[in-house]
Amino acid sequence: MQLKYLAGLAAFLLQTVPGLASEKAGPSMILLNGKIVSVDAKQSQFEAIAIDGEKIEALGKTAEIRKLARKGTKIVDLQGRTVIPGLIDGHIHAIRAGAEHSSSVVLGEARSISDVLSALRTAAQQSPEGDWLLTRGGWHINQLSEQRAPTAAEIDSVAPHHPVFLLHQYGFIVLNKLAMQRLGISSQADVAAPLQVVLGPDGAPNGIIIAKGGSIQVGQLLTRLPKPKFQNQVAGTESYFKYLNSLGITGVIDDGGVLGAEQYQPIFDVWRRRRLTVRVRYNLQSVTEGQELANVQQLTQMTPPLYGDGMLRALGIGEYMTKGMFDTSFLSPAVPRSNEAMKEGLVYARWVASKGYALEVHVTHDETAQAFLDIFEELNTTTPIAQLRWKLAHCDDCTEDTLRRMKALGMGYAVQDRTYFDGDDFVAGKGIEVARRSPAVGTAVRLGLNIGGGSDGSVVSPVNPFIGLRWLVTGLAVTGTPLRAPSELVSRMDALRIYTLNNAWMSFEENDRGSLESGKLADMVILDRDYLTVPVEQIGEIRPLATMVGGKIVYAAEPFATLR
Repeated sequence: MQLKYLAGLAAFLLQTVPGLASEKAGPSMILLNGKIVSVDAKQSQFEAIAIDGEKIEALGKTAEIRKLARKGTKIVDLQGRTVIPGLIDGHIHAIRAGAEHSSSVVLGEARSISDVLSALRTAAQQSPEGDWLLTRGGWHINQLSEQRAPTAAEIDSVAPHHPVFLLHQYGFIVLNKLAMQRLGISSQADVAAPLQVVLGPDGAPNGIIIAKGGSIQVGQLLTRLPKPKFQNQVAGTESYFKYLNSLGITGVIDDGGVLGAEQYQPIFDVWRRRRLTVRVRYNLQSVTEGQELANVQQLTQMTPPLYGDGMLRALGIGEYMTKGMFDTSFLSPAVPRSNEAMKEGLVYARWVASKGYALEVHVTHDETAQAFLDIFEELNTTTPIAQLRWKLAHCDDCTEDTLRRMKALGMGYAVQDRTYFDGDDFVAGKGIEVARRSPAVGTAVRLGLNIGGGSDGSVVSPVNPFIGLRWLVTGLAVTGTPLRAPSELVSRMDALRIYTLNNAWMSFEENDRGSLESGKLADMVILDRDYLTVPVEQIGEIRPLATMVGGKIVYAAEPFATLR
């Protein structure tokens, strides 16, 4: 009775006391005097934005938005700076990278051998002797002035008491002396084919292992490294996602990377303690070769489609489906699919569709994409898949015919700046004519195919999304080599949409985030320069000054450091 009385009294007061109903707390924060790039359907731009809690309340001119302020509203003067929606990496292996981050050495900003050695020296000084130092990709010799990797001897000169594992994409590995000893590698017999131990002039292994596209074997070699302690995996996960925030990333779609259930525990711990600062949507995949469907059926028993909350949510299945349908590197030749593999793939896809899961599949050759589409088109005759938002990932050399078939099925297309590092090798292996359409981003945009951008980090590409945005616009490799034809380049606004709203569509959230509109989540980034007008070659040099997730500042640098 008392509760009913109080509720009734509150309602009466709201209706009868003048002005009480309109008295509200007001926006929690207002950003004024800026350039707000909304990425809405009209490509609107505004001067100011008001944020109420975790959502956007209003956008407009500075004068009108300022009027919304109430006591307690934090006012931020942008002083003309640009604000964009929070960037979403649509295909990344962030959960794995986070768990390893405590022992990782990031080389994405290195420009010389000296920079690499300096980073390793610093990491060695900050780690107990005997601890592993790991660089799991995210760098390329083409970014270094010397155009080569450091030698084992050079690494030993700065980290003699730490085993060092330097992975160059999935092309080769450099191990120092202690790492070779720890892994027990003294001859070719100690590694699995197609890995190749390189010998020095003295006939002994020189620390270089050529991978030859053997990504699975590289992964198996990595499993021989000791795992960081659980508390270090948790701390590394927190630190890694804050690093992503510093790059303007507010959301990711994580595509596993042969992760067992135990490898998700660090991010679950961070999420449970409300320390997660990036919205994570993750796909699950089998970790047992030959038992892919049974394994996924077991993994998903407790994770129905879209299970989770606004910060952590199970999205679907991917990116590895079955062994018979698996593509490796885009630099390796395409492998024809057997009838048995196609039948197995159809059974797998039919189960995924029957359970209502999203599906993302790894495809590196157009021939493989066509085979997958044969499966999906057959399935679609009995079980429409458009509402499930399935997508092909990578497909660097996809033809227009393939893209049209994807569009007809209502699928998405997840592209990454993989040719940014490997562009010259891609041209050498595939030829310039194929490279001119790889990937066919411009064609996909003209067809109206939903295309999302990502890094496939942290091994094969840099995770910095501004490098990805520049690559979409210019088509240039890290060496400056022009790759895609002008018809396959996109505008800055299209590129931004590919990294924001389109990726929100991939996770069924285009009505909740991905653009700056009233009622949507306040995920946004304040930039140090104007993305839309800065010289195109400088797009990759843009740095966030502040990143916001759900109205909360998760990263801030000067002059906004006091906002945290």
